[in-house]
Amino acid sequence: MQTVKLTYGKIELMVNKNEPFLYYATFIADEYGKLEIKEGDVVIDAGANIGDFTVKSAKLVGSKGKIIAIEPDQNNVEILKANLDLNQLKNVSILQMALSDSNGEAFIQGEGVSASIIGNKSGLKVNTITLNKIIDEYCGKNQNIVIKMDIEGGEELVFKDPTFLLRVREIAMELHGKQNIMDIPSKLTDYGFSVYDFSIHDQIKNSIKNFVRHPLSVIKAEFKTNFIATKGAFKTIFGHNPIPSINNSDLKIIYAVRKEH
Repeated sequence: MQTVKLTYGKIELMVNKNEPFLYYATFIADEYGKLEIKEGDVVIDAGANIGDFTVKSAKLVGSKGKIIAIEPDQNNVEILKANLDLNQLKNVSILQMALSDSNGEAFIQGEGVSASIIGNKSGLKVNTITLNKIIDEYCGKNQNIVIKMDIEGGEELVFKDPTFLLRVREIAMELHGKQNIMDIPSKLTDYGFSVYDFSIHDQIKNSIKNFVRHPLSVIKAEFKTNFIATKGAFKTIFGHNPIPSINNSDLKIIYAVRKEH
């Protein structure tokens, strides 16, 4: 797998050369930026991939907080570890597993951002774990638990038992499939959360703000990624948004926070 090193301010990130949009989604469009991550929080990064959000949130929680990064794909985990070393981060625990509705095994198919355990009867065997077990074993009595979830449809299995939400303060996630888009926000509401969408207006506002914050980093990234963001901006102007959740009725990014928060 070929990688390229990008920066955003003092953060350094190795990304798959074929999937540089992860850098832009996390640091420029800031897809999960509605999460109010604070020093001392525990963040569960479900579907950590190469660690773009892991690195960002590890900086925010500081030495008093911690990150639990869940990622089943071996290639992604290797880059994730390299990114933690690059940024000298020691507050991250990596679980090379897949989130599911049981603690056992499943088959994963696909690579990179498209790897999924949904509906597979063959493929690479991986261990699975539930969010309740992760919270019990890794979060202690901490009540400031934040979850980011992008698990390629696996949220359908995770939300079979939504009782993990009783310990969660905030959650942001990418929903896959019309059924999940309909069902999961209702479950979040039932557990006392207010639910919001990540919109095209959020994307534009965040992109302008984050470009202005570190313009040199973004310009250098553009040269290294064949101007992927510039091309995406033109697509947005003409109605073909490069972020799938904005332009695809089967994908949606949502943010939910406890109503008393």
